[in-house]
Amino acid sequence: MRPLRFGVVLVCFLGWAGGSHAQTIFDAVREGDVAAVRRLLADDPSLAVAQDARRRTPLHYAASRGLTEIADALIGVGADVDAQEFELHTPLHWAAVSAEREMAELLVARGADLEINNDYNRTPLLLVARESGSAEVAAVLLDAGADVNAADRYGATSLELAAWRGYRSLVELLLDRGAALPTSGEGMRELTGYAVSKRLERLFGLLAARGADLDLPNANGGTLLHSAAEGGSESIARVLLEHGADVNARDRYGRAPLHYAAEYGRAEVVGFLIEHGAMLDVRSLAGYSPLNEATRRARPQVAALLRDAGASDAPAAFPVLTGPYLGQADPGTTPQLFAPDIVASHRFEHGTVTFAADGDLAVWETAYPAADSGYSMGTMVQSRVVDGRWTVPEPVPFSRPELGDDVPFFHPDGTRLFFISSRPDAEGGTGGERIWWVDRAGPGWGEPRLIPDGPNTMGMHWQFSVAANGNIYFSSGDPGGLGAGDIYVSRLVDGRYQAPENLGAPRNTEGDETQPYIAPDESYLVFGRPGDIGSLDLWVSFRSDGGEWTDPVNLGPTVNSPAPDICPIVSPNGRYLFFNSYRNGNADNHWVSAAIIEQLREKSVR
Repeated sequence: MRPLRFGVVLVCFLGWAGGSHAQTIFDAVREGDVAAVRRLLADDPSLAVAQDARRRTPLHYAASRGLTEIADALIGVGADVDAQEFELHTPLHWAAVSAEREMAELLVARGADLEINNDYNRTPLLLVARESGSAEVAAVLLDAGADVNAADRYGATSLELAAWRGYRSLVELLLDRGAALPTSGEGMRELTGYAVSKRLERLFGLLAARGADLDLPNANGGTLLHSAAEGGSESIARVLLEHGADVNARDRYGRAPLHYAAEYGRAEVVGFLIEHGAMLDVRSLAGYSPLNEATRRARPQVAALLRDAGASDAPAAFPVLTGPYLGQADPGTTPQLFAPDIVASHRFEHGTVTFAADGDLAVWETAYPAADSGYSMGTMVQSRVVDGRWTVPEPVPFSRPELGDDVPFFHPDGTRLFFISSRPDAEGGTGGERIWWVDRAGPGWGEPRLIPDGPNTMGMHWQFSVAANGNIYFSSGDPGGLGAGDIYVSRLVDGRYQAPENLGAPRNTEGDETQPYIAPDESYLVFGRPGDIGSLDLWVSFRSDGGEWTDPVNLGPTVNSPAPDICPIVSPNGRYLFFNSYRNGNADNHWVSAAIIEQLREKSVR
């Protein structure tokens, strides 16, 4: 699951715990004004330990921006070098995430705790591996004695996180510094998959020598050769072919290794696969050949290789899709992939597809993995009914990957699309992830607009939803809630969104409630919460005629799986439950009959 990006949040000032006097020190740090910081501290040294509404200190902000002179001044008058904000990050955590080497050196020299954990039990070194990938900062931490094999609450080490992100130089450093390699089990399988898909050849060689299973499937239901084609390592691909991999194997989306090599522009691997018998014109379930992929992803060198080898220039053969919900067959009571290779794709879907009320427009977010390392980049795409058939998905005109647009959600009347974005507002500020909306304008769209106040006065991440009356339900981990994450509602009154209200128990607990879907009439709420079936299950709570809410009920094994099941949305006609699930290894969109919700309502509401 894609995390909240630190780089966006660090510039967000959401209120001050100490009033206007305390705010002055934060303003001075934000401006990088060393002289102003020194004057303020000389007048009132206690400002060095001021906290904002999320318990962040001036030192946190200085650390995130590499302002070493300001940090030194703050520490000199008593700033706590190990102060932990609401997610338990210290200034060293923030320096690690922001890849600020000199700041890390300063904090370490001033006694910063190398092994202090955030709320996910991640040390600064673990955050380097998961977020910034800075080998320079990692070296500072390791030189000072950081534990190279520390693990977070999921059991992931720095080596596993760096390999997952594809940070090659950091992986090399960690191996040089004695990072332990798993010898069996899930850790061995996952690390092998990362090594292959991220072209980590040294790591792959070490794992292969330890007996890594080279026949294991990848997250897309394909083979490790599919992953090697994506990563672009000819040497790894050669080892896999010699081991017996099928050069023309198809994954659950109908894609062969050559599709991946072409899409990612891996010219050497394209040539290698062709040389070893790869079929040139094999088509995926959505009708794309490797040459189609190379063309639409602007890979001219690969396209030329394929044409020279005899690949057909025929256009993509996108299937004729007619009828409701992209013309897909009714899923029944067993969850099914929704529109394989179209909506449920080999890419990373961070949320769930949303349909307009009239059923002629679908919007969802899809993310292309980074070419080599780091985070995937998501964009919203759409398909609409034109002349009775669904169109080839294309990017929504106002959405671009760098804007962080995510989790689109149609108002129940279908006239307005809401979404989360980190795009700048009219004043040029970003302020982190906030809810925006855009109206449909004929076959197109109007201009996106930011919701003032209301839900955007709190930090948020991931799916939210909108009732027919305009009320917005969302989750937040801000201080003051019942647990790690709570569900809130911001009510629309006279055209303006009101201060968020915590929904309270029994919907919120000391745990983590997230990703709410509210029924249009607000009669039930489906949301994510850890459960007995998986690490994140879907639950439902119903509102009785008297207005009281029932204890949440797990949707059960019909819907939930041992893997995370997330981002529920019920179709406009109320017949289908759409959700995202990792049950197949990839983050895929699924759908199932929503009858399970009504069955649970009968049991819950007496």
